[in-house]
Amino acid sequence: MNRHYWTKAEKHARKMAVKYGKVEVLNLAIYSDNPEKLGNSQISIPQGYYKIISNSDSDYKQCYYYENKKNPEGVKDTLNNHLVDCSSL
Repeated sequence: MNRHYWTKAEKHARKMAVKYGKVEVLNLAIYSDNPEKLGNSQISIPQGYYKIISNSDSDYKQCYYYENKKNPEGVKDTLNNHLVDCSSL
């Protein structure tokens, strides 16, 4: 996953924290049943990541999913490209 795309979600979480005074942020790594392994250490590589940003006082909740793949060069990526329905989690 391109860290620059994930950074947009991080910045959005900070922006919502300023707006609402505080937010809860949950980052989840999702693994396949048979994940790819990294090098000699055989560390499992996640297939994707979720970021859940919420504020229970204001009933605010947004969820984002980022697939762990190299993003194509020159493709315009926006935060909304990764927005997912929180009720599906």
